[in-house]
Amino acid sequence: MARQGAWIPASVALMANLLQLAGVYWDVGWHHAWRRDTFWSPPHLAIYAGVALAMAAAAMGSLAARTRQGRSPSPARGRDYRIAGLGPAIQIAAAPIDELWHRVIGPDVSVWSPPHLLGILGGLLGVLGWMLVLASPYGVEVSDGLVRALLFAFAVLLLTGSLFALGEYDHDPAVRGPWLYPAMAGLLAPWVLVAARNWLGWARGGTLVTIGYTVLRLALVAGVWGMGLPWLGVPPVVVVGALLLDGLPKRRGAGMAGAIFGLAFTLSDYPLTSFLSGRAWTSLEWAGTLSAAAAAGWASARLGSTLSASSRSRREAE
Repeated sequence: MARQGAWIPASVALMANLLQLAGVYWDVGWHHAWRRDTFWSPPHLAIYAGVALAMAAAAMGSLAARTRQGRSPSPARGRDYRIAGLGPAIQIAAAPIDELWHRVIGPDVSVWSPPHLLGILGGLLGVLGWMLVLASPYGVEVSDGLVRALLFAFAVLLLTGSLFALGEYDHDPAVRGPWLYPAMAGLLAPWVLVAARNWLGWARGGTLVTIGYTVLRLALVAGVWGMGLPWLGVPPVVVVGALLLDGLPKRRGAGMAGAIFGLAFTLSDYPLTSFLSGRAWTSLEWAGTLSAAAAAGWASARLGSTLSASSRSRREAE
């Protein structure tokens, strides 16, 4: 199931992206405690050490693919490695932009600053590239179990990075409320769950990925808290939505499954959201929020289905 030798640089990339995520949550806690510090703060050093390692892993994989081209030629060889390398390249480009942003604008006030969003995009592209590498085999050199384990780990990282784009909703639960927060969750999660489930070939793949996300997310904030920094809140409740997404018969279509996720997420996360924000939603807020979350989930799941189908058709053509 794996490209020949792909699992070696993929394992390096997995460690690199874990280091990045740890640095990102460390950085959020750092800013909560001390606002803005130098660009050379310890969390930033951890993040960019992970970025550099991810770039090196992509270069390793691309070089290995080129050396094997004569044995199993394919016009697509190396394409996914380029995506895996493009991600950290975007993150590196975002670093000086972020520094300039802070010199001009001042301290961080939101995850949603342009350089932060550019960095998040780069991180997602890098992880997605490795999933495409592992899901588009040219030969088998290691067991399917090992490759599926790597795919699963990258899917957990992809979901964690995607949901980090929730911004303050991710690490400040008190601001969670109707309208935008559930709609964003419906947009950011289902595409990962549908694509991962299809690539893994597991009937409950989406559910397992959300469980992995929840464990990793709690471990990250516990690590930050253990350093004496503020507790960064509990993760969004995505497991219930994933259970229903996985449980819907495939003949109903990915879009329907995504819409069900959006509805289920809104309903299952509400008790926690209401408790943490200290307010109940009005009837109008309920109607608008459920509609927005369902529409966002439908579009997101369709994207994940298209992405995995495109990868599968390319694999069959090769």
